[in-house]
Amino acid sequence: MKILHHSFFCLIVVLSAHFNTLTAQPSGQISKRLSPTGIPVLPGVSGFGLDTKGGQGGKIIRVKNLQATGEGSLDEALKFDGPRIIVFEVAGCIDLDKKSLKIKNPFVTVAGQTAPSPGITLIKGGLSIGTHDVIIQHLKVRPGEVGQTKKSGWEVDGIATGDGVYNVIVDHCSTSWSTDENLSASGPRFNGANPDEWRKNTSHKITFSNNIIAQGLSNSTHSKGEHSKGSLIHDNATDILIYGNLYADNVERNPFFKGGVLGAIVNNYIFNPGKAAIHYTLVESEWTGHEWITGKMSVEGNCIEYGLDTSEKIAGGKFVGPVKVYWKDNRIISKNPAKELSGSQTIVDQRPVWPVGLVPMPAAAVKEYVLKNAGAFPWDRDEVDKQIIAGTRSGKGRIIDSETEAGGYPSPKPVFRAFKAEEWNMVNNYYKSGPATNANVKNRIVQINRGNESDPGKWYIKGNHVTGFPEITADNWAGGVQGADAATPGVKMSEPFAVAPVITQTPEDAYVSVLKNAGAILPKRDPIDQRIVGEVESGKCAFGGTYDPKTGVSLSHTGIINSQATVGGWPTLNSTAPPTDTDKDGMPDKWEMKKGLNPKDAGDRNGDANANGYTNLEEYLNELAKTN
Repeated sequence: MKILHHSFFCLIVVLSAHFNTLTAQPSGQISKRLSPTGIPVLPGVSGFGLDTKGGQGGKIIRVKNLQATGEGSLDEALKFDGPRIIVFEVAGCIDLDKKSLKIKNPFVTVAGQTAPSPGITLIKGGLSIGTHDVIIQHLKVRPGEVGQTKKSGWEVDGIATGDGVYNVIVDHCSTSWSTDENLSASGPRFNGANPDEWRKNTSHKITFSNNIIAQGLSNSTHSKGEHSKGSLIHDNATDILIYGNLYADNVERNPFFKGGVLGAIVNNYIFNPGKAAIHYTLVESEWTGHEWITGKMSVEGNCIEYGLDTSEKIAGGKFVGPVKVYWKDNRIISKNPAKELSGSQTIVDQRPVWPVGLVPMPAAAVKEYVLKNAGAFPWDRDEVDKQIIAGTRSGKGRIIDSETEAGGYPSPKPVFRAFKAEEWNMVNNYYKSGPATNANVKNRIVQINRGNESDPGKWYIKGNHVTGFPEITADNWAGGVQGADAATPGVKMSEPFAVAPVITQTPEDAYVSVLKNAGAILPKRDPIDQRIVGEVESGKCAFGGTYDPKTGVSLSHTGIINSQATVGGWPTLNSTAPPTDTDKDGMPDKWEMKKGLNPKDAGDRNGDANANGYTNLEEYLNELAKTN
């Protein structure tokens, strides 16, 4: 990863649209993240495997071809021993020919998002994870029947974790057409002398987030016959988070937790479940000779929509065996009256299992969020995922017995594009120098020096505004791009690098927008932010630099301070009286009465009075923002 020095401005550098994610560092440096989607996967949330760094800081391994094995293959990259980030210089299908890839060495990030469009698809096999500290993003896995006869015993998971695996994230992947489960956390049931060892020796600390888990094949090649399954979370698996996924057109296991599992199922959209949506079972015959363990589940903010294949007998949640369930704000969409819960569960009023920092969305917002966000390359989905999403939106999606019913295996033409960690787009940013800016860098956009690196990078730099230098604003390379390698052949690019879609403002619009909207602006900016924005607009600073030792008055007004005391310290903020909210649901009585709601019914905060997908509480919050 390249670190390039950027000029330091005391006032502001307004970043409008760096196409690659850029992070301003306190020293004035800029660093580029590898992942366009960013890691952590769920910012601010910890536990459940989300703390893993995967292959961070390791070797970059490049996948250069679509071969199942051999030099330059994904298989070779997975087998590398040591921390590694796997990137792709090719797109298309990897035909596994009835085998599954295996990850046996820890500390790896598989960055599928680095592939050219349409990304990487594994067909005719699956992916098995047998180690710890693994991050997999933006892969598509579609095993299918591979021409095998019905009930022949061809049973393969899309992606699955195994014995003792921990610290694993599977995020923004698409799994379909599996003949066992599409996406599972598995392992032995009773490996060890006691329950703590059982939990340690099976899958634990696992997050499945933002995936499409769809169309498990029903009457296909599994030896048992019908076997359309979404996700199996095996007995005694611990700290399992199922978040933000689309489960579509699976007969069962949407998902399925088995005996003793500790986990959370949050903000998933489950469409057209056949015989079961969310369920839990401790199978008595499998626990013979062992004391039963009570499972613990937090099930919140999910949306379950019955489809053409959904049995009228199913419930939104079915729980068999000793299990404590926190069940809250789970929405069922059905043309006919639907049973919400069935089984022998103990409903509890506190979450028994929960990732630190996770704030769930209301169920009313989940369907649209998941349909827009889930799966590999949601900005550029392949034909299989498009078909799944279309069937879900229309309500016409069906459970299938063979991939041939969905058009068969994809066969995109291979696309080759070398991955370049030093490809930069710097577009439409606004640079404004101030009193602390050294005279020799006032015209600088970026300084390109390779330092100890062999490659200075490739740079597309255009449309950036530099206040006081109209000639550089007109042509950024006419003095704004500086450094020993600025003129090195091959550094300057005439066309931008392909990235995920981003809306770009003009730098002038970005300047206005950021000064108006950045920071904590509601209900109004505090005196500190007001002063900072005012200094940016005026170009003058009231504090900073050198000070008169007797009076403490700033002599140079550079804006650079050494202590908060210099600018008056922490402000005194006097609170006004809050509006009356009788039922304590977050919505003031006056607003509720205006909208025809009941100010004495706290439960109506989760309703959707105008049926637009936003809860009543969200409507209030959004309206409050607009009013201010």
